[in-house]
Amino acid sequence: MKSRIKKVVLQSLYCIAPIIASIIYWFEEPDPFSLYSSNLLVHLSHRTGSILGIFSFIWMCFNIVIMTKIKLIKMNFDLDRLMKFHTRMSAIALVLGTLHYPLIRVRGVFPSDQIRSGNVGWVILVLMMFLAIIFMSNYFLKYRMIKNIRASLFKKNLRYSINKILHNINVIAVVVIFVHTLISFTSNSSLLMRIVYIIFIGITLIGWIYHILLRKLRSDSDPYTYRKASWDVPLLKNIQERDDVWALSLIKENPSLYPCLQCGTCTSECIVSEVSKGDFNPRLIMESSLLGLKDKLLIEKIPNIWDCTTCCACDESCPQNVRLTEIFIFLKNKFVEQYQAPDKYLSEAETVYNFGRAIPIQKAIIERRKGLELPPSPEYDMQEIRDIMNLTGFNTLIEVTKIEEKKEEM
Repeated sequence: MKSRIKKVVLQSLYCIAPIIASIIYWFEEPDPFSLYSSNLLVHLSHRTGSILGIFSFIWMCFNIVIMTKIKLIKMNFDLDRLMKFHTRMSAIALVLGTLHYPLIRVRGVFPSDQIRSGNVGWVILVLMMFLAIIFMSNYFLKYRMIKNIRASLFKKNLRYSINKILHNINVIAVVVIFVHTLISFTSNSSLLMRIVYIIFIGITLIGWIYHILLRKLRSDSDPYTYRKASWDVPLLKNIQERDDVWALSLIKENPSLYPCLQCGTCTSECIVSEVSKGDFNPRLIMESSLLGLKDKLLIEKIPNIWDCTTCCACDESCPQNVRLTEIFIFLKNKFVEQYQAPDKYLSEAETVYNFGRAIPIQKAIIERRKGLELPPSPEYDMQEIRDIMNLTGFNTLIEVTKIEEKKEEM
């Protein structure tokens, strides 16, 4: 109940704050408004544009605060919904800011410094949103150029740095817009409006400074302590040498891995992880992959990637649309190529090769199906199945395994 009340209060604050600021602006605007004015349409256009600008500025400030990992927000809102809300409202704020410019220009000429500051802030915000979509999401995965750029940044260990730069420049853009508001006609004539703008930029800067300090304090610990499952713990990064070449190849083959936040949503939603209390941990597999800890996954099997049941719960819950199940299958296939699959999977492959199915049909099952008046079990083209397995190399895998087993017996 308390959490629901907090959600309502925070959401109400997000919606009501720009409305209150707009009401203050309406009464503080130096040019008096009159329904009987000969320039009524000009007045309405100008004031509408100014109000849209106020909404755009305040929501941009709030959107920055939303993503600064403040405990109050993290404890009350799901990360997936929070990120979608952040993205959509940022886009809406940019649209409102775009409409703001032509509407206020109806009134006439404005000082050049006011126009420049507004345009510079708007351009930076648009550019940052575009770059954020490229480097912090999986919306443009089909474009090879973007894949190559992200792989190049990953190779140079700039993946995390680029994200920090984008966030910091976003704050600079909002500060530029704040300067734009301070030199407006209304701010010049109204102390109250200046106070309003200062309050919102102050909230933004305080939240951002808090985030930067907290990020430094948590650099060697867990930045998502309020979102991850209780059995999920951060990885000790110095347990072995990193294989950066392997990690880079993994990113190239599975580009959706790039924007992984390590938030742990996948682990908290994974049924196998819950039952095993972390023995199988999707987030830890993602972290090991990004760090290039190949031996940890391949030899030590910590966590054991073969415990994945491919239920796709992690895919559905991931706020970044990382295709975890595809990555797990890819890793399994790579490990199989190196003859590192568990014995139970190899024996199952051998059964399929010999009988065309993982569980051979027994006489008792045939009799039971007849008793239940079920149709006969379908017959499979064994030669076709073996041809497919021969083409994929499964027959070689089975033969190598048999040879190794014989050596062990000797």
